[in-house]
Amino acid sequence: REDEGDLPLHRGVMQAVDAAVDAVARGEAEAVAVGSSGDALRSALLRRIVLSGGSANIAGLPERLAHELEALRRQQPGSSARADAEAAPPPSPARRSSHDA
Repeated sequence: REDEGDLPLHRGVMQAVDAAVDAVARGEAEAVAVGSSGDALRSALLRRIVLSGGSANIAGLPERLAHELEALRRQQPGSSARADAEAAPPPSPARRSSHDA
């Protein structure tokens, strides 16, 4: 439950992505070969999600996560209509099981 400090997966992922975007904006990290806007960086990071381990095999998880992350991305403060039009929704996160090592 969120009120007890637990976050749903999609919100936890978006929180990590936002932290990375903020670090780049503050100059604490460098974005290589990504557009200069936070929207472009956020979209690039969301396209690179890989699900791993046994939970990656939950039916429908990649598609649901992609859908929920895209909805959160569109709600971001300062998210521009242009960035939304240019950015394709993130593909379903890749699956990687513990046997893929």
